[in-house]
Amino acid sequence: MSRHGGQKNRGSEWRPYGRWRRGRETARRRTRAALGFASLINVFCGNYAEAIGAADETISLADEKGSLFFKAFGTLLRCLLWFLTGNVQSAVQTLNSTLALFRTTGTTVFSPLLLSYLAQAHMKMGQFHDAHRCISEAILVGETTGERWCEGELHRVAAEITLMSSRIDAPNAEEHLEHALRSRERKRRAHGSCERRRA
Repeated sequence: MSRHGGQKNRGSEWRPYGRWRRGRETARRRTRAALGFASLINVFCGNYAEAIGAADETISLADEKGSLFFKAFGTLLRCLLWFLTGNVQSAVQTLNSTLALFRTTGTTVFSPLLLSYLAQAHMKMGQFHDAHRCISEAILVGETTGERWCEGELHRVAAEITLMSSRIDAPNAEEHLEHALRSRERKRRAHGSCERRRA
């Protein structure tokens, strides 16, 4: 077999996770990333059983290789799934400590979204002070880092928390909802612009 052919065969083994691989360790790093993001995509699609399997496998591989980032990321996804499937108390207890661990890796990616779910979990438990604190932090982190893809959802959650709390602040809730609508309209226009360029 030619050297070129051998490289092609090795590359095809990892095709689900990318077109090129440079050694076994690189491939396994990409596998951990692919599993983590596969779990997140399944969360968004409502495929919770598949998401739990991918999250658990991400944690297992991270433990095997000593990857703190992917262990924290996988655990955060598991907490997110607990929240979405009704196990709110377990989600709150683990999310707080795991978010702190996640931050020690020096990354903030997905922090606004994860903080918004933590805020909603606190809200469901009637802990409105903590809910306000988490959603305010989520919005601030998004503005600081430029991670604005979930900006509309953050303000929608902020409005919901404001309206559900004992001290209803209707003007503040309305401001959050208007911000969410503006964010949605910006995304709609940006998507339309991309579609027109493709045409």
